[in-house]
Amino acid sequence: MANKQKWIFTFGCGHSNAGHYVVIEGTMQEAREQMFKTYGSKWCAQYSEAEVKRFKEQGTFRETEIPFGR
Repeated sequence: MANKQKWIFTFGCGHSNAGHYVVIEGTMQEAREQMFKTYGSKWCAQYSEAEVKRFKEQGTFRETEIPFGR
């Protein structure tokens, strides 16, 4: 059984949500499916919560969170 956790999804340049991210909780696949249902293929990357924490500590993650589905 896959572990559920928080997944962070970012948006690419030119997207109306560029510079922002959303958080979805579930397995990796469940979170991806929700993202595709809501945004189609118009998003950039999927990260684990641990990856984003490390990026923030390094100062390389500057996006701001928006509510999922916005």
